[in-house]
Amino acid sequence: MSGFFLRAYCLGCQPLWLDEAYTVHAAHAVLDRGYPLMGSGSLYTNNFVSVYAAALTIKIFGFDPFNPWVVRLPGVLFGTLLIYCVYALARALFSRADVSLASAFIVAFLYYEIAWSRQARGYAALAVFIVLTTLFLWKYFESRRRSDLALTMVFFILAALSHWVALAFLPAFVLMLHDRPRSFILQSKKRVAYLIFVILVGYISILLALDMWVMLPRYVLFPFLPLWTVLAVYMCMKVVDLTLANRLPKRVRSLIAFLILVSVVAPFYNFIPRKAYAINLVSPQPDYNGAYGLIHQIMRPDDVIISIHPALANLYLGRYGLWIPAQSMSEREADFYSGVNPIRTLEQLKGIIENSHGFIVIDGYVFKMLRNNRMHYIVDNSRIRLLFYSHGSSPSGQIWVYRF
Repeated sequence: MSGFFLRAYCLGCQPLWLDEAYTVHAAHAVLDRGYPLMGSGSLYTNNFVSVYAAALTIKIFGFDPFNPWVVRLPGVLFGTLLIYCVYALARALFSRADVSLASAFIVAFLYYEIAWSRQARGYAALAVFIVLTTLFLWKYFESRRRSDLALTMVFFILAALSHWVALAFLPAFVLMLHDRPRSFILQSKKRVAYLIFVILVGYISILLALDMWVMLPRYVLFPFLPLWTVLAVYMCMKVVDLTLANRLPKRVRSLIAFLILVSVVAPFYNFIPRKAYAINLVSPQPDYNGAYGLIHQIMRPDDVIISIHPALANLYLGRYGLWIPAQSMSEREADFYSGVNPIRTLEQLKGIIENSHGFIVIDGYVFKMLRNNRMHYIVDNSRIRLLFYSHGSSPSGQIWVYRF
């Protein structure tokens, strides 16, 4: 219950961030067409579980971009379920209540587990289904029941539909179905080897396949963290048992191991409810509520909205507006999420500024990319004035609103 409360507390207080906007856009497409077809005509092929779950909650409760708790609710539910799934995995592998309870405790109160369970993204669902896949594959090894193998396949498919990173686990799960590795683990009861094999082969798969190394910290943390937690807790309990076996009773040894774990992970715990969490990991969180809230109050019907992210502009203002991409304008095609064509040249941007009026929204994540003739034109132009600025919790969390 505490894990759920921490994840659900003030769920709509923190502004949307960019990736959440993509989930919401895909969810609206599902409600409109039955499948996540983007404005560009392309299919959104990631986070299917979170997209359809968000579509369901939007259908039931509606959606307010300034209080987006509705689209984050599925993440909270999956994040809470993850606590119980980790307990079940630890119990099935090691048959020890102390290992199971300690593992569940750590997952329940880890800062990043709470933070990522509060996002309209697929990471919490991905972690749940990977843990369940790992659990039922082990059950199949012990029982040889086809029902356990079928559940393993179902949960892995759901994991892959939650996020493509689940495919990194496929080589490990397939290799485990062969006789030699399975026989080695079952005959020697090396449950630790089972977890290590799944984790390491998963890491190797990601390192070989990932072409966006900037995203590596996020993908090596989720969904591996729950598996690492179970492994680390068991190893700590085992070391304390072997060290103090003849000196202290088992309950005392378990308590000592638990206190060691708590002290080691102490900087990463969160026991007090928060309105906002800094998820970092290449995930800038500017104050879009403040920026677009101000525009919403003073915007006139004929104002032009120029932004880096048309998807966010549409969620907050009901219009995509015009798109000034961070990368080279001449090389950009239509925006994947909105279908909006880019402002391709500086002359085109000048013409818009000189012949119309409206707002320019730029966030810190792409500010450095725009430090060229476009940014100089915006900052140095006497017709353009700074209307709003928020520094955020990091340089990438900054946001500027200009009026022209």
